[in-house]
Amino acid sequence: MVEVVNSEGPGDVGSGLKVLDQAREEKKEEKKEEKKKKKKEKEKKKEEEKEEEKEKEEEKEKEKKKEEEKEEEKEKEMLTLTKRTVLRNSMGGGGG
Repeated sequence: MVEVVNSEGPGDVGSGLKVLDQAREEKKEEKKEEKKKKKKEKEKKKEEEKEEEKEKEEEKEKEKKKEEEKEEEKEKEMLTLTKRTVLRNSMGGGGG
């Protein structure tokens, strides 16, 4: 609390009120600054969370692509084996 000192004499209440008003205004300003600061921190945190989410999504996409490539590779192998089998059978490799 601000101590009110009346330097102009016992009858002048105005100067004491000015000091109180000034103190109130300073407190209001401090609160405003605090709110702004908190809001900025909140926005920054939100931004960071968005970035993390984006990175997670990208990682998922990479994993998905890897899985798809593995599947394609398996399918190619199966096709190759099937072609060999068909070729072997068509050449009359039964010999019995």
